Amino acid sequence: MSFNWELFVDLAEKLINNREFDGIEEAYLRTAINRSYYGVYGLACKFLKDKGRLSTSPTHREVREKYIKSTDQLEKDIGENLFRLFRDRRKADYKSRAQINKNEAQRVYQLSCRTRQKLKELGI
Repeated sequence: MSFNWELFVDLAEKLINNREFDGIEEAYLRTAINRSYYGVYGLACKFLKDKGRLSTSPTHREVREKYIKSTDQLEKDIGENLFRLFRDRRKADYKSRAQINKNEAQRVYQLSCRTRQKLKELGI
């Protein structure tokens, strides 16, 4: 049985709403942003692979571009959201001087939930 990528999105919510940060709140929030992105990225890859539209080891750019360049508006929207989530994830993972707060983590999580819903509309 394959991994359920939606669990990463669910985990992101738990990380954001954790009440016992013990001084490491920003680490929880940065991880929540990471999981928000990877949850929908995994779902997006699975959809394309199941449809035979993606190689077995795609790059993040390749996945985004498959959606963005689609003639289907729903897929275009997914691609644009993946780009935004990717940008947010890179900031959280690599920009040590960036201040990540709960509002930002919630915004990214909510975007991942909307993107997950759009993927479900495609039939994942």
